[in-house]
Amino acid sequence: MPGDAAPPSPGRSTSPTARRPIAVRLRNGVLVYTPGKALAAPDAAVTWERRAFERVLFGSTDLAAEVEVGTVRVDGDTQAVADLFGLLDEFPFWFPIVTP
Repeated sequence: MPGDAAPPSPGRSTSPTARRPIAVRLRNGVLVYTPGKALAAPDAAVTWERRAFERVLFGSTDLAAEVEVGTVRVDGDTQAVADLFGLLDEFPFWFPIVTP
């Protein structure tokens, strides 16, 4: 239920291919990322392969499964990262952009 849990706080994501941190914050319903910045005290630091990120983002797998196989490493609060993905809306792939 909305308001039952505290919203996820700041986190950090690192792509092994990019080799640079990306600061991620959720505030007032807006997800903001800043490439090249690391937060001083994130709730979680995530390092993952791009394909693993895409699989989790598009729902073909979940975070726990990717952590188990080793394509994702979470340092800190794994649940905060899972909660963040749980807040994302799911849209049908071919949703109508323009309707009559």
